[in-house]
Amino acid sequence: MGLIADCLTLGSLSRAKRQFDREKHEHRLTYLFWEATLGCNLACRHCGSRCSPAAARDCDLPGGEVKRIFREIAEDFGAAGITIAVTGGEPLTRGDLFEVMSEAHRLGFYWGMVTNGTLITSQTIDQMARAGMNTVSVSIDGDARAHALLRGSRRAYEQAMRGLRLLIHKARFLECVQVTTVVHSGNVDMLEEMYDRFAGMAVGEWRLLMVDPIGRMKDPANRELLLSREQMAKMLDFVVRERQIGGMPVTFEESGFLGLKYEGRVRDYYFHCPAGVHIGSILHDGKIGACPSLERHMVEGDARTERFRTVWNTRFQRYRDRESTYRKGPCAACRYWKYCEGGSLHLWDWQTQQPRMCHYRMLKGRDLGQWSDQESYRDGQVRRQDDQLDLVDRRSDLRVGAGGSGPGEGCAAAGVWRGAVPAGRGSAGG
Repeated sequence: MGLIADCLTLGSLSRAKRQFDREKHEHRLTYLFWEATLGCNLACRHCGSRCSPAAARDCDLPGGEVKRIFREIAEDFGAAGITIAVTGGEPLTRGDLFEVMSEAHRLGFYWGMVTNGTLITSQTIDQMARAGMNTVSVSIDGDARAHALLRGSRRAYEQAMRGLRLLIHKARFLECVQVTTVVHSGNVDMLEEMYDRFAGMAVGEWRLLMVDPIGRMKDPANRELLLSREQMAKMLDFVVRERQIGGMPVTFEESGFLGLKYEGRVRDYYFHCPAGVHIGSILHDGKIGACPSLERHMVEGDARTERFRTVWNTRFQRYRDRESTYRKGPCAACRYWKYCEGGSLHLWDWQTQQPRMCHYRMLKGRDLGQWSDQESYRDGQVRRQDDQLDLVDRRSDLRVGAGGSGPGEGCAAAGVWRGAVPAGRGSAGG
């Protein structure tokens, strides 16, 4: 990209940053994850929550308690302005799922679900319709071999594809049937093949995530699935190309700041992490958090004994004041700090006080904090340009993106706002 293009992108980033700063101040709840269970019929290698069939379900919050919490949130915030994203684990392993979500629908919440797709039947779809479900996202990670490499079961691919076909043909009441693919070293070379398959099936949207070093993916045996710099660039170039061509909508979600080459080109907004700003969570055991993808010590309260409104309005400061909380280590001196703010918080390492992964540095081919002389020179050039950005920004009608920094975007789970549901990093959620 040239100097003028860089300036224009930086101008748009500055506008998006000012908008997100306003949202931090207002912290208006618009998106609520309900982690229905940690139980799952699979035990995926990338699962951030380490869900499995053996996960204890006796810790899951009873349905009556969940409905009470939803009623309180509807009273305090207004249900019409909030989307509930049901994730897990695999939500369909919970027997009272549709009973609970029927109550959420009655209260006026818009809601959707992330699923691994293996348990979907015609009866399930009838239950979805009766419960007023709006969107669904099904996890499909390539062909049978690539899917099994991540999900641990060859049968899971055929079961998920069968569930996806049922949804497309029978769930006409849904606003969007989305496919979520976790891109890893074993499927990055089949993106074009997957695009043709999903477009031919009339999938509503295709959402790509990167496999991240969290949960089981921190285990040495699974790290072979992480993308290299070249593979990450290949995936992003593919997304840019398909978005320029049009056709089935494709978007890259989550993760972190990508630098000037890709920001504004691979998704309809500029990167930010909205956890704790306009996204909150009810975890499987009733704990209140910002995002189910965060480490389990990152909880702010307990919905069993505290009203969600009180916790939301009086805590969560570490998510809304990231300057003092996360500007540490290599992030402290980074030129792009104000646009990235430490990246997605599910990638933050609380022991080393730095991101486990920096996408911008990865794309540059260097480790965290190691700047070459050439990079330092270019950084100085862009830093001087930044002094003039406010003037450029005010005089130009620069596009921030189709949602700006809107409600479901930039999350560990963000899909199309009021179109498809963001996925968490549990088994069902990517």
